[in-house]
Amino acid sequence: MSNFLEDIEKTLARDCNNEQVESIVISKYVNYDNDFDGKSIPLDMLHKPIDWDLAKQVLNYNYDTGYGGADCNAIYLYTKSFIVFVSEYDGATSVNCIPRNPIECEPDYL
Repeated sequence: MSNFLEDIEKTLARDCNNEQVESIVISKYVNYDNDFDGKSIPLDMLHKPIDWDLAKQVLNYNYDTGYGGADCNAIYLYTKSFIVFVSEYDGATSVNCIPRNPIECEPDYL
């Protein structure tokens, strides 16, 4: 188990130069069987850009990063230079980021 907010903040610090969050878009959470789950976000916060301080209040929950379907909300989090998102590799879930604009870098698999 891991904490979703903590994992997002670790990615911001480690991979995104600790840049200030401009905004975040959150999707509703649906479990692996495509059923609605208790990690729900208020409807007025879904699918539109919202303030990071507000989002932190609802993204502070534990989730399973192990193999299987993603156990968290999908997000697009924007800083000046990066986009943070949830990814899965072989069923394991993690929080990653990519450059927001073209830069000199070594691309990786998403």
